[in-house]
Amino acid sequence: MTPRMTKYMIHQPLPKQAAFLLLPHREAFYGGEPGGGKSDALLMGALQHVDVPDYAALLLRRTYTDLALPEALMDRAQGWLAGSDAHWSEQRKTWTFPSGATLTFGYLENEKDKYRYQSAAFQYIGFDELSQFMESQYLYLFSRLRRLMGSDVPLRMRGGSNPPATSEGQWVKRRFILDRSGKRPFIPAGLEDNPFIDRAEYLESLDHLDEATRRSLFDWFATIEGLVFQNFDEDNLTEEEPDAERPIEIAIDDGYYPDPRATLFIQNKGTHILVFDEMIQLRTLEEETVQDIVDRCQAETWPRPELAVVSHEAPALRTRLRTANIPARNWLAKRATSERSTRVAAIKATRALMRDSKGQRVIRVHRRCKNLIWEITEGYRYPEGKHRPDDRPEDGNDHACEALESWVWLRARRGAGA
Repeated sequence: MTPRMTKYMIHQPLPKQAAFLLLPHREAFYGGEPGGGKSDALLMGALQHVDVPDYAALLLRRTYTDLALPEALMDRAQGWLAGSDAHWSEQRKTWTFPSGATLTFGYLENEKDKYRYQSAAFQYIGFDELSQFMESQYLYLFSRLRRLMGSDVPLRMRGGSNPPATSEGQWVKRRFILDRSGKRPFIPAGLEDNPFIDRAEYLESLDHLDEATRRSLFDWFATIEGLVFQNFDEDNLTEEEPDAERPIEIAIDDGYYPDPRATLFIQNKGTHILVFDEMIQLRTLEEETVQDIVDRCQAETWPRPELAVVSHEAPALRTRLRTANIPARNWLAKRATSERSTRVAAIKATRALMRDSKGQRVIRVHRRCKNLIWEITEGYRYPEGKHRPDDRPEDGNDHACEALESWVWLRARRGAGA
């Protein structure tokens, strides 16, 4: 299929750009690496319907300085549209087309700048370098997507970005990478998708960056310092379901209010370990948790867990599980002999299974385990500053991770086949 084109789109889209332009979804995201043609894709999307009367598009950068940079969106549009029958208003930063359609450029440097558009209506809104914006700004602009009754112009919210360079931009990773959905597709594109860039020269330029900065341009999981499991990445994520013929086990970190109780559902598949579901509960009695586990297994037609690995502080919970015919063991039944801390030893064992010495991802986590994924990719950290291999992570944001570590320590220190 060929995307809708207008004479103002001065070149044919590249294959990934064409796929982006063809998307009928209200929300979509493009890019993920430098050099994939993000700005062109966003600009082409904005120009697809400028031949329609009263169509309005808005393209945004975080600051005016970013917007006005050479080869940035506004400068790029000038190169495409100067000399055409479109008219530029410097004061309004808007191109007006013979149809009456408009393409406006704007910025949202501060949180309140989003209200600049509170009385406006657009059919297309594009965010360039989306991870530089606040999530609240992005979500607010959905309220500005609207059209007249009877119009067949699609309403589209589009974003393009490299991976976030700061912790504040992690919401983009959560929204489009971790919580990937068919309702908001992601079209990944990078240097290999753009034949017009001298790839070798560009990569040589990137060699002048330090390793951490260079990696952060390409890797969605490389931007938060001090994460306990920094070797976890998208290859550890899956939508694989448990096998009906294999047994399942659970791991529970028992929380005392205000901390939650975290339960993970786990299956050893022989070649790898699948964490396929989770329960996060606050102020829940032991008997309620056990009943919820039994009910969840019945509802999903999973077998009753053959083993529960439980916090050492929870003897009452272990007793309740055994009463429900779920064998329960204290994760500290085996203690480390050569480590200062069994917890630290469990962390090291779990890290080794996130990515083993052969590069294999033994632990795989289903995308619906959102709390565990958030802890691994954002919340579970060492204290600020340098840390040593035997240091303990910060308390908090660790309950699902500690459940996983406990299960690994007791059940899988030698790998998936153990």
